[in-house]
Amino acid sequence: MNLLYIQEKSPYKKVQIIENQYQCQNQLKKNRDILNQRYDELTLLQQIKITLEKDIARAKLILQNRSSFNQSNIGSEKQNQWNYQTQKYPINLSIFDRSSIVKTQSNKQFLTFQKREKRPFDYNLIQKIDDSKNNQKLEHTINELVEQNQNKEINNQEIQINNNEISQQNNQDEQQEEPYKLIRKFESNQVRLQKTINIIKELQNRSSNKRIMEESQKYYLREIGDFNTLCKHYSIKKLTTKQNLKQHCNKIQFVRGDGNCFYTAFIYQFFIHLLFTYNLNQYDQFIQFVLDKKIQFKINCEDFQIDDQELLEEFLYQLQQLRLIVNEEDRKQQLLSQFIQYVITDDGQGCFYNLSSIFLRNLCDTILELSDMKDQCLDRENLLIWEAECNYNEIIVQILAQQLKIHIKLIFFQNGEFIMQDYEKDCQNQIILLIQPGHYNIGYND
Repeated sequence: MNLLYIQEKSPYKKVQIIENQYQCQNQLKKNRDILNQRYDELTLLQQIKITLEKDIARAKLILQNRSSFNQSNIGSEKQNQWNYQTQKYPINLSIFDRSSIVKTQSNKQFLTFQKREKRPFDYNLIQKIDDSKNNQKLEHTINELVEQNQNKEINNQEIQINNNEISQQNNQDEQQEEPYKLIRKFESNQVRLQKTINIIKELQNRSSNKRIMEESQKYYLREIGDFNTLCKHYSIKKLTTKQNLKQHCNKIQFVRGDGNCFYTAFIYQFFIHLLFTYNLNQYDQFIQFVLDKKIQFKINCEDFQIDDQELLEEFLYQLQQLRLIVNEEDRKQQLLSQFIQYVITDDGQGCFYNLSSIFLRNLCDTILELSDMKDQCLDRENLLIWEAECNYNEIIVQILAQQLKIHIKLIFFQNGEFIMQDYEKDCQNQIILLIQPGHYNIGYND
């Protein structure tokens, strides 16, 4: 057995780490966008600040030049010019009145008390007041810009701190998940494959090959039906019942009617999560769980018994090859073809479904042994009997949901009505099992 073991972990780590990574990446991207935006704003504010400082310096220079020039001289010169201007009188004033005014003015020149000359208005006061107000406005604007810049810098520092924390968390998550990177634990082995082919062929010869079935009934998985097909198959006729059912399930995929129908319906949906929903680390955790719990590979069919761990290795190898298909659509088609094909070919095609059913039966037996409810399953031996049904499947479903961290919906149909039972409904991944007395099908809720 060429197996590479890794550090033991719990069988399933919740998707919380993946969600945290996704949220951290989104938050990091948002913070970077905000940081870039604020950097642009800060650059613009700095340019405005430089421009304002230049304007202030220019204004101060103008004030200094104006202060050196005595504006009061200009006022005195205007006053002197006014004194020498020709006197003007009103048009309607008589000649006598004019002579009186002239005489009065001449008398004033001989008065001993000289009236104090009116001082011209100092225009520098207006300019100084205006410049003072402008300087106050500029200083206030600059202070506001400086304060805004400081706030921007503080916010940028906070964003940088958050980014560092997110980066550290991502690094820690990557370090924690590093040992779980998927590697090829199982190698191809032609001797083991040929042994598997011979054993599975013998198992079929002692079971399904003895029965006469129509060709369309031989496929382990059959066609997918829409909601009308679902209602027709389970005789759902009431409108309210249809409306309630459609909230939980709107499609049906038919499963071959043999004693393995429960295991077929469950394992196929579980593989959808294992091979598509789970990332490589989660897939590898499940494989490690199988190895750590030493899952057996046993089955009984009449007087024929299988107890060979090499078949488990072959199953894990074929499962691994499916997971390593890069294109998801190709992977999905290959998985479906493995569950449809019922003829065992010389290259081993058709073995995977049988190996999967045997594996799930042994997995149920193992986790039942670890459960507190094992004493409630009174026909536990049926788990390891090929095509035998377990009458306590609800217990099996419950422990599978708990151990695999999967939300399982059991929908019971009878007499045109349905009853639904949820197990581990808080889990993200979901499996829908449609059951009527004696048979299971697969449900979808797209």
